[in-house]
Amino acid sequence: MITTIPKKAPVLLLASVLVMGASASAATIYDNSVNQVIIGGNPVRFSTTLTGPTSEFGDEIIFAGVERTLTNFSFEYWALNNGTVNPVGFSPTAAARVSFYLNNGPRFNGFATPGPVPFYDSGSFLIGAPTDRLTFQFNAGTDFPAGGLVMPVLSNMTWTVQFSGLDADDSAGLDVFDPPVVGSSPAQENNRLDDYWEFSGGSWALKTNSIGGVGVNMNFAARFEAVPEPSTVVLGVLGGLGLLVVGRRFIKAGK
Repeated sequence: MITTIPKKAPVLLLASVLVMGASASAATIYDNSVNQVIIGGNPVRFSTTLTGPTSEFGDEIIFAGVERTLTNFSFEYWALNNGTVNPVGFSPTAAARVSFYLNNGPRFNGFATPGPVPFYDSGSFLIGAPTDRLTFQFNAGTDFPAGGLVMPVLSNMTWTVQFSGLDADDSAGLDVFDPPVVGSSPAQENNRLDDYWEFSGGSWALKTNSIGGVGVNMNFAARFEAVPEPSTVVLGVLGGLGLLVVGRRFIKAGK
């Protein structure tokens, strides 16, 4: 019995495999959501009161693996009114903005700063309500392109957050976790206390933080998941289509 293959099968296969590739199980290339830093029985929290209401601050990280098409990103934040989860009086315009940068800018204390233009900018989005802790999720198809965000990153980059629209009695910030369980930080690579980047007054600077005179590694809670670049998936599909065409020709020749 000879099996016939519809003429449209290669096209349908290409489309289906591309969709499957975009939705395939992603690899975790950075995960700093496990080891929360606790000092004196209290979690270490980074607050916008340390930087100013309009400052942009972020964490330079080093990815694991080779996958660089970002499909999922998440980070933990908190936002309070007078130190409590009190919706009464919390600013309805409180918002956040997330950006991803290559570290290819001018050097500060010997380290390359985030570049002048981010390769991803979420734009401002409303926080909605105060929370003791919540996780913002960014996903392919909604926040990123359907196939994922192709990141021009070999190893390290900086992700940042900028809070805005807060009232005088509001505060917001990120939780501090360390060490990452997947990927790493420049501090781990260079045996130095980890700091954070702050953009204020038109330039970037490295800042450190301490509690009770003890330095704290300033790594913020975040998680990145990615798949191989689309070109890798396409090459695999094209190889499969080539075998399919050869198979069709063989069937025809055997008639």
